[in-house]
Amino acid sequence: MLQMNNFVNSKSSQQERSFMLREPSKCRVEGTLCRSYWDCCKGLVCQIDNPHVYNPEGFCNRQVDDSKDIKEKLYKLFYFRVICKINLKYQNRKLKEQNDEIKFGLLNEKQQFYLTNKKKKMNIQKLIAFILFGVILISSSVYLVSKSSHQEQVSMLTEDEECSPIGDFCRHSSFCCKGLKCQYEDPNAWNPSGYCVKW
Repeated sequence: MLQMNNFVNSKSSQQERSFMLREPSKCRVEGTLCRSYWDCCKGLVCQIDNPHVYNPEGFCNRQVDDSKDIKEKLYKLFYFRVICKINLKYQNRKLKEQNDEIKFGLLNEKQQFYLTNKKKKMNIQKLIAFILFGVILISSSVYLVSKSSHQEQVSMLTEDEECSPIGDFCRHSSFCCKGLKCQYEDPNAWNPSGYCVKW
């Protein structure tokens, strides 16, 4: 009799669970059974203890607020940045003190050699950066000049719509556009023909 009651109770609980999971119109509230993220209401997540089993089930729980962790990470990042800035200022001040000591001859030869090499490297880097800037400036200006001249040539060649541009077939220079001439393949031939080229 007891086994029969247990069987009936387990059967009814299974039916209730299946009914709860099959209701398509209502979302699952907190603490109810779920099988996917979409079963739960807004602000809840389906927390499944063992997602690797066949047909896994879980319960709808409130979503964990990670804003505190994000704020802590941002504060840590801010403090790390401040510490890095302080450390950089300290290193720069230390280097300046060492440079001042070089002027007064208070450092030994090894330290002087190291600092002079460092200064040389910095000067070389500055020179390379200046050269690169000049090359970029010159190349950009040359490109702009060539582009403007090309546009002028194109506009000059397309002034007359009836004329033939560069590379087109021609029988006389009058057929070619302004600034072009008809270069014959065989000028001694009867009724010679050629192509429009620059003067």
